[in-house]
Amino acid sequence: MVTKQIYGKGQPLVMLHGGVYGYIDEFEYLIPRLAEHYMVICIATRGHGKSEIGTEPFSYRGRALDAYKVIRSITKDSVTVVGFSEGGFAGLELAALHPELVKRLVAMGVGDYGEDHPKDSHYTPENLMRSDSAFFARRLKLMPEPARWREFLDGVGGDEALHSSLMRSSGTNPDQRPATQQHLRMTGHQRIETVGRKADHQQA
Repeated sequence: MVTKQIYGKGQPLVMLHGGVYGYIDEFEYLIPRLAEHYMVICIATRGHGKSEIGTEPFSYRGRALDAYKVIRSITKDSVTVVGFSEGGFAGLELAALHPELVKRLVAMGVGDYGEDHPKDSHYTPENLMRSDSAFFARRLKLMPEPARWREFLDGVGGDEALHSSLMRSSGTNPDQRPATQQHLRMTGHQRIETVGRKADHQQA
């Protein structure tokens, strides 16, 4: 089961968090401000937070389809989608699969390390715990299936295309998480409002 959290009232705005290191709480600085103007729908990806890992192979298509089901269980309206890192890639996939659903898309932290980045990088519980044991101990407490954490990481790393994309965002680097949070806090709301105004102007 994919879990969600809903805040505020108004036009629906969907938030898709980053991968492996990511969870809904990475938007903690944005949610209160956005909830003043929107119904904010935060979706936890499979294997992240309180969402089950499931049995399907990991892919952006799968994540987009999960998001579609959650959104349509809440509203029949078109939505604004805000995706960070892996969530940005998933948002692009969702817009491609269901253009009637996504009226605006903000993709943040969707970049590329470059051709010289190692192709065999791989997430393991040991590596992640060494990078930040307290952080991942908290993450494991949220998981309904913590015993499957290694299986989850193997699934993410086993999909070469998905894993390559996951590694492209600075949000997956523990040393850059504070800077990432600061960036989201300072610019995220402004970017969303700017895109919204442009879209409204074009529709007028």
